[in-house]
Amino acid sequence: LLQRLRRDPKVTGDIRAAIERALGPEKAAPLLSSRTGLKKIAERAGVRVPQSAEIGSARELLAWLKGYGTSAYLKIDRSNGGRGVVAVTSMIGALFAYFRLRLLFGAPRALWLWLRWGDLSTLPLLRIRGRAPITIQSAIDGVPANCALTAWQGNLLACVAVEALETRIPNGVATVVRVRDDALMDEAAKKIAAELGLSGLHGLDFILARDTGVPWLIEINGRP
Repeated sequence: LLQRLRRDPKVTGDIRAAIERALGPEKAAPLLSSRTGLKKIAERAGVRVPQSAEIGSARELLAWLKGYGTSAYLKIDRSNGGRGVVAVTSMIGALFAYFRLRLLFGAPRALWLWLRWGDLSTLPLLRIRGRAPITIQSAIDGVPANCALTAWQGNLLACVAVEALETRIPNGVATVVRVRDDALMDEAAKKIAAELGLSGLHGLDFILARDTGVPWLIEINGRP
């Protein structure tokens, strides 16, 4: 919503400048606001990411699974807190997950949230043209981790890295964490901040590979 706000011609320069300080340059917005931009960011910054692709149809999904294997995650944009992430381990399961995400995210979900909780926060997202993109990403066997970073005009100021000991739901937000010193996560945060010219507070999600401990970047949150 903030990204849309600063493109509004009626918004004053002061408000645009405040958003720039909080989120970074507008040129980085398309990459940060969509999960499909993760691969491009990682390639430009030289950061490890699992194999991934945007999926536009069930046919594309099956073709990708045949090429890269059925241990993967389907993720849909315009979701948060792990609600739009589904683990798949088979062709049939992947197809069910794909159509479930297509059905549940959009107008049906906005209606359910309103009826169940009186929550209208997702309503503005329905004005965005087109369906929310769905991405498939190879699963990495390991432990979820993340780092909270703060940056100014592309320079990393601080980074707090943690590994998740417990999560609220599978693939969801961490509820119990252990702070860790991790030079590789710090280096990834530094490279991404520099590549995108970030300012403000952001979050990076990783999987720490079980066999090597190497962090694989799986998601970027353009917000604290």
